[in-house]
Amino acid sequence: MEVFTKGIDRLPDRPCAGAVERDTVARALPSARKAVEKEVLSPDQFDWIMFTCSVTTSDGHMILGDVQPTMGSLDEWRDYFSGGKLEENAVEVSSGDVLIRTSSGYAAAYVPCTLSREAESQRGEHKPIQGLVVVADTLGRTRAKGTELAQVMGDFAYQLAVHVYKIGGCQQPRTFPDALPPVASGEPVIEP
Repeated sequence: MEVFTKGIDRLPDRPCAGAVERDTVARALPSARKAVEKEVLSPDQFDWIMFTCSVTTSDGHMILGDVQPTMGSLDEWRDYFSGGKLEENAVEVSSGDVLIRTSSGYAAAYVPCTLSREAESQRGEHKPIQGLVVVADTLGRTRAKGTELAQVMGDFAYQLAVHVYKIGGCQQPRTFPDALPPVASGEPVIEP
């Protein structure tokens, strides 16, 4: 499927410092006269990095994602997102070591990540980092709806997780698959 836009097609092929694919953004947002990308890479409260990516159309519609370290395990991440934190139609899919929970208009991702001893020692007295957490959301109208939007949000979160893993100094070498599997193949997070 080819998506034609008026403003999004003027974005770089990989907006947000190469973090995401323009096609993913175009699948999420409605066409607009203008679209602006913004990324911020900054120190976080745990003396490591936080990465934010957003694309906003001239009509104020937006897709955005934040990536930050967590000292929590995968099980703790799952517990956090259980009990209604995502819509009841959320599904869980994985690609390599990246786990995604996504629903229409929202996605969360977890990828294990430990830093080298040297990098951890520079962080001071904080607990060791165990992973990266991504939270992706939309504001305003979206082009995609339902399962298609859940796929777009999962793809967006996956791309952010892979990007920050590669630039963040995570110690374990990983080979990331090119794409997230179809959301339709995922397991329901909350039983209907």
